[in-house]
Amino acid sequence: MEGVIWHQHSPRLMLKIIELWPDKNVPIIDLGCGLNYYITVLIIAGHRGIGLDAVDLGSKYFQQVDLTKPIVPKPVEKMNVLSLEVGEHIPAEFSKGYLDNVCYFGGDVILSWAVPGQAGHGHINCQERHWVSEQMRARGYVLRFDKTNELIKSVKDCHCSWFQNTIMYFDKESKSIV
Repeated sequence: MEGVIWHQHSPRLMLKIIELWPDKNVPIIDLGCGLNYYITVLIIAGHRGIGLDAVDLGSKYFQQVDLTKPIVPKPVEKMNVLSLEVGEHIPAEFSKGYLDNVCYFGGDVILSWAVPGQAGHGHINCQERHWVSEQMRARGYVLRFDKTNELIKSVKDCHCSWFQNTIMYFDKESKSIV
């Protein structure tokens, strides 16, 4: 619970996510939703979705789960996944289970993971972007440099500036181009 108190969000990033995910027929799941800001705004904007987190904050758009264990049942439709600044709070030995869950839903993924040396509360498993990208590639996901750069630009001069070093956009398509 203590880590959730320090959870921050970026309205600029939120606007970019809405722009990158205009199809309101594709549900969105926020893994490690914290205070549930992103998924709540997406639902208000007309998307279907839910937040999952290990800490129960009592939101109506939230379910409490262990993000390192398999999430069941699998949805009948693909879902885009948002998971921001979560992996660094999970012990390294549980990274595989968390990343398996990130890729479990089959849709596009917006993921950030604190890099080594990044300030923050509860960072016990910071990883280089290259490591995260390789982990995602092993699960059939490709880093989309074009969309990643759009996300990075959206947080330039934002109070959540660390996203410039951590945020990435992945999809399962082989058409990923720079």
